[in-house]
Amino acid sequence: GNIYLAGVVGVSPPFDNELAVVKLTSTGAFDNSFDLDGKQYYNLGAGNEFGEGICVLSNGNILVGLNAGVNMALLCLYPSGNLASSFGNSGYTSIAFSGNSSLEDLKIDNAGRIVVCGIVTGSGATGDNIGVARYLSNGTPDPNFASNGKFESDLSGSDDNMYALSILPNNKILLAGSGYYSATADDFLVAQLDSNGTADNTFNNSTWYYKMNSAYPASSESFKGISLLSNGTILAVGTVVFSSAVNEHVFIARLKNSAPLSVTRVSEEAKLMMAPNPFFQSIAIESKYNTSLQLLDAKGSLIQTLAIVKGKNSISLDELNPGLYFIIDTQSGLTQKLVKMND
Repeated sequence: GNIYLAGVVGVSPPFDNELAVVKLTSTGAFDNSFDLDGKQYYNLGAGNEFGEGICVLSNGNILVGLNAGVNMALLCLYPSGNLASSFGNSGYTSIAFSGNSSLEDLKIDNAGRIVVCGIVTGSGATGDNIGVARYLSNGTPDPNFASNGKFESDLSGSDDNMYALSILPNNKILLAGSGYYSATADDFLVAQLDSNGTADNTFNNSTWYYKMNSAYPASSESFKGISLLSNGTILAVGTVVFSSAVNEHVFIARLKNSAPLSVTRVSEEAKLMMAPNPFFQSIAIESKYNTSLQLLDAKGSLIQTLAIVKGKNSISLDELNPGLYFIIDTQSGLTQKLVKMND
C-alpha cells in the first residue's frame, strides 16, 4: 500500500511553518496521483502549522491531525490532495479548548469517529490539562461525547500531559502521558475514558486513572505510546529522563486492566546507567547484573568489548576520538548512545 507522511515545511514568504503532506508508493517513490507530484503544503491561515498524525479514512480520503496556531485542528483531503469540501469548514476544522492546545495523537474509533488527545494550556498553579476530542466523520464535534465533543481535566493540580491514545474494542479510550505528582518531576500517567467521554471509574478501583513512577523517583517520566494486548493487558512505552535528553532511557510497563490496577515491569533500560554522558575521559557505569558491553563507533564498527560487573564500574575511554558512539548490552540487547567531547 501507500505511505503517507504529515509534517511541516518552512515557507518564505510568508515566513512561517506550513503543513506538509507527502504520499509515496510502496517502493518509496512520490505518488503522482497526489497533487501531481506526490507532495503538497497547505497554508491554513492559522500561523505556524505542524502535522502530527495522518491516516486514511474508509472512503479513501486522507485525514491529518495538526497543530494550527494555538489550537488542535483536523484537515481532510481527497485522494488527489485537494481539500475535501464536505468535511468541516471546506476541509478544515479547528478544535478549541479552554486554552491553547497541542495535538499529540490521532486515531479512528470502531464507529469511524475521529479521536484526538493532547495538552491544553492551563493557567496559574493548575498548569497544563488533559484534552481529548471526538469528531464525527464529517468534521463536526460529536454531541454524544463529553461536552460538545471535548473532554478536559486537571488531575494533578499541576501539569498533566497526554501523548498517546488507544481505542478499545468497545470504543473506550486509553490514554498515556505524564502528570506532575511528586513535586520534583513528572510521573507516568495512564487513564481511561468511557465511550461517551466521561471518566471511566471502573478502570482502577473506582478511579479512572493510574499514576506510577519508576525505581528512579528523581527522574522525569512520561509514557509516549499505549496499546491493549490480545491477553487483555495494557502495554505502555515511555521514557525516563535523568538529567538531559542524552540520559534518556526506554521504559516499558505491562498493566493489568482490573480493579485495582497492578503493574508488571516488562523491561527497563535503566538497569544499566552511564554517567556523565557526554563525557571527556572516563565514564561510570552502574549495572544490576554482570554483563559485557560492546562499544561501537557511529558506523557500527566494533571498537572493543567491556566486561561489566554488578554494581559500579569505572571505565577509562580517554583513547577515543571525540564523537558519537553506541553501547550495546549483550545480555539485554539494548543500545544506548554515548558522546565523547573534545577536551
